[in-house]
Amino acid sequence: MPTIGLDDAGIRHLCERDWRLAHLIERLGPLSYEPPATAFSSLAHSIIEQMLSIKAAATIEQRIYHLCQGDFCPRTVAALSEGDLRACGVSVRKAR
Repeated sequence: MPTIGLDDAGIRHLCERDWRLAHLIERLGPLSYEPPATAFSSLAHSIIEQMLSIKAAATIEQRIYHLCQGDFCPRTVAALSEGDLRACGVSVRKAR
């Protein structure tokens, strides 16, 4: 799992710009994270997760992944109907 250390240029930049954030970063230490599989999956996750609980968003994402039958990419998501997306729990506006 990749880790962003306290000596990372981006972290140093943030710490120089915001003392409150610097304090939190210093207190939390290095950040380990799981990178997204693709830029599209990261974008889709962000859209689905907006204004929802993390648990609800995860459920909706899993339903959409299931509909895509393992081929989660722009082409397969675009091929889903608005009704399919709504049935997964996606709002009308986001489904459109």
